[in-house]
Amino acid sequence: MAGFPSEWLEELRSKSNIIDVIGRYVPMTRKGRSFWGCCPFHHEKTPSFQADEDKQLFYCFGCKASGDVITFIRKIENVDFMDAVKHLAEKAGMALPSMESDAELFQMKEKRDRVYKTLTAAANHYYGNLSKPGAEAAKKYLEGRGVSPAMAKRFGLGVSLNWEDLVVNMLKKGFTCDQLKEAGLADEKDGRWYDVFGGRLMFPVLDKWLNVVGFSGRVLEKDAKMAKYRNSAQTIVFDKSKLLYGINLIKLKKQKENVPYVIIVEGQMDVISLHQAGFDTAVAGLGTALTAHHARLLKNYCGKVYLCYDGDSAGQAATIRGLDILSDAGLEIRVMSLPDNLDPDDLIKQRGAEAFKECMDRAKPLLEFKLATAKAAYDMNDAAQKAKYAVDAVTIIKKLVNPVEQEEYLKIVRNDTGYTMDSLKKQLAGDIAVQKEAAEKIIPVGTGEELPVRFILYTMLTGAEYADAFDLTPFLRTELFKDIYTYVLECRAKGRAPRPEALYETIDDSRHVPLGEFLNYDFNLGGAEKERFYADSKRQLAVAALTEKIGGLSVRHDNEPDIEKKKEIAREIKVLHMELIKLKK
Repeated sequence: MAGFPSEWLEELRSKSNIIDVIGRYVPMTRKGRSFWGCCPFHHEKTPSFQADEDKQLFYCFGCKASGDVITFIRKIENVDFMDAVKHLAEKAGMALPSMESDAELFQMKEKRDRVYKTLTAAANHYYGNLSKPGAEAAKKYLEGRGVSPAMAKRFGLGVSLNWEDLVVNMLKKGFTCDQLKEAGLADEKDGRWYDVFGGRLMFPVLDKWLNVVGFSGRVLEKDAKMAKYRNSAQTIVFDKSKLLYGINLIKLKKQKENVPYVIIVEGQMDVISLHQAGFDTAVAGLGTALTAHHARLLKNYCGKVYLCYDGDSAGQAATIRGLDILSDAGLEIRVMSLPDNLDPDDLIKQRGAEAFKECMDRAKPLLEFKLATAKAAYDMNDAAQKAKYAVDAVTIIKKLVNPVEQEEYLKIVRNDTGYTMDSLKKQLAGDIAVQKEAAEKIIPVGTGEELPVRFILYTMLTGAEYADAFDLTPFLRTELFKDIYTYVLECRAKGRAPRPEALYETIDDSRHVPLGEFLNYDFNLGGAEKERFYADSKRQLAVAALTEKIGGLSVRHDNEPDIEKKKEIAREIKVLHMELIKLKK
């Protein structure tokens, strides 16, 4: 996949023991032939996450996540196949192969590495500027905001002294103007190249791999022609919809200890202020709404999120959409309200860290926040508007599947409106009935196979000595099993042994859950029993096939008007019955 030779990928896997790799993220304990730990992909207290050293596969019996070592890195780091392979190769000390068959992909990697190198050099340059003459405005600003030297170093803060300094120094280091533009650092006007962040306090943005991917710059002197903040333009490594300021520090913390929650705030200074006050799991967006990429990124590190936007923030609808995205990803959401329209930085400076902690303790669950937001949109002294609020509120509550939770939130609506619980429950029941009727129109797709089919296919895939060339084609009912069988036949045609972990490369991500269930199915059989069960499974399928064939012939026999043809069908049925008796014996 992705242009990598299969032999090279096999060597990479052999040098990337899945137990060791997972152990960098999750404590694992040996139990028998497997290792167990708490799943890093969903919140749990009792370990249901298993890694098999022999198979080199992982599987969670809770959330059904599964795969090989490459899949694990893809999921835990939320990266594509290419970046997961690159990460493992670096850890294993393996050079990436020359991918002549995928030159475009290789060129893309080279470009990405070049941009990383350019941005890192720029970050070091800006950071070094803080100790130079001309950085007085930046230092004065940081002192005024209460940012300690330790925090400035922790976040790699720097300063662009003017419009020319960066370009001059980077050219001296061997970088070209085109490379600076490629990294989003410089541009050209009237034949002169200039630093696009000229005269700003610089906040380097790092990704979860700890690479500098861009910058956010804040003006130090009021200038009507300059925006207060400027982020890097989109580049091959900088995409605001996939990045969170401070996520690199969350990753470093996760490697040492559990991350109980993440606090999402609006600005970089809020993040720095919270970290300085002891809330070291704060992150911020980069001027864009929360996305599914952000949700998956956060899910890698914790199961709970506090949203703490400024008290005077606008765009409640956009905020709720973002929260729904986080909730849909399985994150527990709490929404904080800060007093007197203060932002987190001002609250901590004026009232201390305890005041912020009290706001966290009072944070509302997502649904309660939605109800409060819906209520604020109506005049509760107007009967018609109050009724509309009740309908909206019940629509929000119906998304809960737990009837006990539904009743608790209905009590809030009752207290808000004065309507009886009976009337609110009738409204809820009506909505649910409509929802159920729509759901019943959806025909579920079956994913099960008979046990003999499952066992024979699994045996063929894992290369058991007794697995012969039995034709499974007539018995396969799902696309997943058909794809697995096709892979087995392709391996046999090429004279190589099938590798179960390779299926995660060939089968679409949307079917990885049933694939994991198949690969981790417990047949509860001992070594000697497996060969016998294989023979029994083939016999059961043959019996099923004959029985089906006899049934079809019997229908033809009953409907055949021609006496001679009827006799011929009867003779055929008799022969098949004899075969069926032999098989059953």
